Amino acid sequence: MSAKKLIIHYCAEDFTSEELDLGRQVKDYLSLVLQRVVSDDVEILLSQDLLEESDVWSENGLSAYDAFILMEGHKTVASSLYKGKCQSILSTDKPVFKLCYSPVDLDHDEVGGLENYDLFDAEGKLTFDQSFWGRIMDLCHDVSLSFQVENSSEKGTTVFISDTTLGAQAIKNTIRRELAGHGYNVLPKYTLSYDKKELKNQMNKALDETDLVVHIIGKDYNEDERIVDQLKIVSSHHTTSAKKPERILWVSPEVEELTEEKKVPFERLKRDNSLVAGAELVQVPLEKLKSTLKNRLESSTLQNDVDEIIQQASSKPIIYLIVDIEDREGAKKIASLLEDGGCHVLTTSFDEQKESMLDQHRKYLSICDAILIYHENDNKRWLKMKMLDVLKAPGYGRTKPILAKAMLLLKDVSIQTPEKLKGLEIIKSAEEIQPGVLSVFLKNLN
Repeated sequence: MSAKKLIIHYCAEDFTSEELDLGRQVKDYLSLVLQRVVSDDVEILLSQDLLEESDVWSENGLSAYDAFILMEGHKTVASSLYKGKCQSILSTDKPVFKLCYSPVDLDHDEVGGLENYDLFDAEGKLTFDQSFWGRIMDLCHDVSLSFQVENSSEKGTTVFISDTTLGAQAIKNTIRRELAGHGYNVLPKYTLSYDKKELKNQMNKALDETDLVVHIIGKDYNEDERIVDQLKIVSSHHTTSAKKPERILWVSPEVEELTEEKKVPFERLKRDNSLVAGAELVQVPLEKLKSTLKNRLESSTLQNDVDEIIQQASSKPIIYLIVDIEDREGAKKIASLLEDGGCHVLTTSFDEQKESMLDQHRKYLSICDAILIYHENDNKRWLKMKMLDVLKAPGYGRTKPILAKAMLLLKDVSIQTPEKLKGLEIIKSAEEIQPGVLSVFLKNLN
């Protein structure tokens, strides 16, 4: 495989010596991490070492690179050399990431519209603390994902995380990193506009694609204008739009330690429907919040999968083929027979975690038109459990009758079916399954 190539563009003049050259430090760290998480070799070059090589900065030259990192500080954005190279990089169609090591005046920021990976603290100072390395890890993760776009395993579920206070930024970054690591599409991908009209347009467009909105409210919240603006936009979208993403608004439990006076903004927030319309307010420890998000997103992902199944099935009857893990190979032939009979087939998944498998099983029971239990052995306990699951289908949200239900058994198993499970057809077959074995089952679908 060919190596992935990346350029870090910055101005070395911002640093007093090569030992303190942050660009080289970032290069060394990125090289160390990316070599472990990217299957291809990774070659990282510094713009300072390429300034004299004009071919690199041509359109064709830059097209040979897979990604770019722009490192900015308050001095950098005033450099004509830096800005000139930035424009060449931004004219490519390759991923670009912006790493800020000191606050940048937005009026002079030539590369707005990219998400900032801020390395400085609340006072604007560069400190090599846990937050610093956390942001570097965020950058490493996102760069590695950009290298693997073709093999992306995103789950089709989108999460929008709104801006938060400076004191809660590390929490937001942690959640963002973990959600992206689990395959969820996390928005926004760039820093949102500070122009209120453009901010509203950007957010409404993103919210139309979003399944879950997460608001992180730290204990330093004091009705900050930008946070309030975003809360209002999400509330308005929830009230007026057909697509209403779920909302979770997390308030730090540390708020309870504040004085009564400092709690006032939080009380106003909780009561103001123009800010929290449709939101579930949670004030729990961070780990509990992560668990809540995990459960909510797994449910949302499953619903997205169901919507896709129904769309794919079109007018075909949906058959849920229930199998044991030992019977997976034999079930493939049964699935082919059903598909040849004009059916859309769902089968038991064994690739998910246990909780996800159970959720999927129940969802399939609720949406299918017919159920076929396939079993090659003589496990009566397993068969009884599956019959009971069929009986429970209405409790999983099923609203329509089951057109046909049957058990296809390859062993001569004597089993009594529940009295309430009327119409269950028992089909016994030799191990060499014949095409006509499902003819009665398929006729019952009409």
